[in-house]
Amino acid sequence: MAEVVRMSEGSVLKLKVENGVNAKGAIQYAVRTIADVNSKLSDADALQLATDIGKLQKYTVHSVHRSDTAQLGEKV
Repeated sequence: MAEVVRMSEGSVLKLKVENGVNAKGAIQYAVRTIADVNSKLSDADALQLATDIGKLQKYTVHSVHRSDTAQLGEKV
């Protein structure tokens, strides 16, 4: 079997923000997506980036999520 390699990698940060309340008074949320984040960014740096971006938002950041993706292939 050929050696498997990662050919391209990327990360997406998702900021879950509080954007109001519904008729029952429960908090409603929206998600802000930041694509094309360098996958080599440490989790601490990714959180700091999301926190800094969150400060520019009108709404409070409730949580930060990170998704890493990679295209896999065989080494030629």
